[in-house]
Amino acid sequence: MILSDGPFELYFLTHYGHASGVIGGRFGEIATNVAPWIKNDESSYCLEIFQRDINPVSKELVRVDLVLDSEVKVESSDTYCQTIRAGGKGRFWTGAYFGYPVKEPYRPGFFVSFPLSAHSGCINQMAFTASFRTTDSEKLPAESDPRVKKFLSEANKVVAGIADK
Repeated sequence: MILSDGPFELYFLTHYGHASGVIGGRFGEIATNVAPWIKNDESSYCLEIFQRDINPVSKELVRVDLVLDSEVKVESSDTYCQTIRAGGKGRFWTGAYFGYPVKEPYRPGFFVSFPLSAHSGCINQMAFTASFRTTDSEKLPAESDPRVKKFLSEANKVVAGIADK
């Protein structure tokens, strides 16, 4: 299911379980729903190029915003990922995913279990993601754009409301 507000989209990926077998899943399993402008056929899906800002949503969930910063040199072993840039100078919001508030490397994961208290011990999983619909990273909104802030505030309320049920 997708909720949209202009170019902003909130996805509910309810297919109950990810394919990778990795606890929390792999970025490639949700990449097209977080950063639709990344080429779908890239093996790494470029997670390492983003700065990750973790924001609390509820006691059980956090939102991880993926940000491209024009001042930070992109470090990637993948040639395609090295070429990705945001338009202009500053920090650009690319998308987000919701996960558990865990402090381990590469966590929170991309998929959450239901009930939420089951964490990774449950086979019923889904992902909540948010993105800006564009096919060009040069057209991403600034992280400080009021439209981004409003959208993320509303997305937090919707996801927290669903997760509390």
